[in-house]
Amino acid sequence: MFLINMDITLIIIVIIISLLQSIFGVGILLFGTPILLSLDYSFIESLNILLPLSLLVNLVQLFSDYNNVNYKFYLAFIKYTIPFLFLSLFFIIKIEINMNYLVGIFIILVSIQNNVPYLKKNIIKLLNEKIFLILTGLVHGLSNLGGSLLTVIIYSKNMSKNETRSTIVVCYATFALIQLITILLVANKYYFENIIIYCTISFVVVILSERYLYNQIKPKFYNKSFELFLLFMGFFLILK
Repeated sequence: MFLINMDITLIIIVIIISLLQSIFGVGILLFGTPILLSLDYSFIESLNILLPLSLLVNLVQLFSDYNNVNYKFYLAFIKYTIPFLFLSLFFIIKIEINMNYLVGIFIILVSIQNNVPYLKKNIIKLLNEKIFLILTGLVHGLSNLGGSLLTVIIYSKNMSKNETRSTIVVCYATFALIQLITILLVANKYYFENIIIYCTISFVVVILSERYLYNQIKPKFYNKSFELFLLFMGFFLILK
């Protein structure tokens, strides 16, 4: 009966983006934000819906997978990304910067680099970790799309399947936590309507995915799928 008073479209969106995040470590914020904005939700409203979902999914995944996190990278992420995430989110209410095209094109290049030796050689030169992490914080605070850059730099390190996802997951959980705290302190706005129901749906999706889908994916197939995921993500950001 509770579904009568809920947006069925939003429920479907929650299911899809939760499934993507359960597999690749990203998806809820990356795809959910532009989708909700296109449905006339404000940026802050979108964050209030998506951040609890993202944090919940990340914590569920970390509960059984924290041993696979690359903590050396995570410490660098904390040091260089989080301060700039806070600063950029602090000013987002007054500033609107559309970085979709630039970020989208770069992601597409990264997704095809393994098949184009010239690209791989030169893109790696561009991946100065400190600068890239700072840029990730700025982009994420301004557009909620910094996860796309985060996946690029982690993917470029050729980690194992589990280490890749676990490292993305812990970084994304930190993203969501800092954003929620900043919104509560700075924007002083939070919308609780139906959030428990959306979180429950997201929780069920990730539990089912962990049990019946993710663990069945072979590492080689996962790497190829990740490349296709990055490619799709790049075009999505450009065309949305």
